[in-house]
Amino acid sequence: MAYINQPPDLRTIQSDMDSRVRKLETAVRFTAPSVTTDPVNARTGDIWYNTVSNKLKSLLTTVVELVTTGVANTFTALQTFAAGLTVSSGNLTATAVTSNLGVTNTGNLGVTGTTTLTGNTTIIGSITGQVSGVQVLTMLNSANGGIELGKVNGAASTPFIDFHSGATVTDFDVRLIASGGTGVDGQGTLQMQGDRFNLSTANVNLASISTAVTIGAAGGAAALPATPLGYILIEIGGTQRKIPFYNV
Repeated sequence: MAYINQPPDLRTIQSDMDSRVRKLETAVRFTAPSVTTDPVNARTGDIWYNTVSNKLKSLLTTVVELVTTGVANTFTALQTFAAGLTVSSGNLTATAVTSNLGVTNTGNLGVTGTTTLTGNTTIIGSITGQVSGVQVLTMLNSANGGIELGKVNGAASTPFIDFHSGATVTDFDVRLIASGGTGVDGQGTLQMQGDRFNLSTANVNLASISTAVTIGAAGGAAALPATPLGYILIEIGGTQRKIPFYNV
């Protein structure tokens, strides 16, 4: 606003200042000043861009670094991404000994392409790998790789593996189920649920199996023919034996 009898130059300066203040008050865009060192006497709400560290900073209670693109950002507090998080290149890494990359509640972690997991990975729920609609789970390059299913806290469980091989949708076509156990390695029961079991191998070795040298009382079935159709070669306890078989 101008005053009466003000010099022309002073009126021009005041008008220019008034215009600038009004623009700041109504501005919807703000350009942070670029500096090479952080200001010493910054005020709460001040914002600046440090061109040396390539960080956009602001003074709230303390100086905080705001997220910028093209440079590394460190989050020291919990971050929530309501619209999702996409990593188009590079890695999403949890490096600390106690750090975790967790997906909780009903969320899903979708991975497209090749993913390398180094160390121990704990999955509570289901893991599914798909290649063009075909579910694939591959574990390679491990000299002593293994898969463990079931509880390991002393509580009984019946872990199983389902195979889907038929053209009709069903719960399973063949199922392997483990149950029982005595607390000693190898004392559980493995059950197969399926129509048949085909064994395609030249040698069968029953390394540990119960045998007997006596037989019970005769039953009511027909007596075996004197000459069998052939013999099945099988190893029992490391010694090769022959088991006769007959026509149906």
